[in-house]
Amino acid sequence: MCGDFMGDILYAKFLAQAISIALSVFNQILRTVVILIIGRIGYASQTRYLQAVTMVTFLCQFFNTAFVLLLVNADLSE
Repeated sequence: MCGDFMGDILYAKFLAQAISIALSVFNQILRTVVILIIGRIGYASQTRYLQAVTMVTFLCQFFNTAFVLLLVNADLSE
């Protein structure tokens, strides 16, 4: 009984760590793709380009992280 319990705890910790790492990697890939796409638009000034990159990257990563963490921690058993 204790062995099953410890195994479940270890599995839960591993799964949480794996999701955290996967989310970080996905956010890095998303950031790179956003920068490449915005770079192809061709803004007139460097300031506008950096402003667009910052805003879109922030929004994508914020909502991605928020929704994924909500779904992971949600109790969908009912």
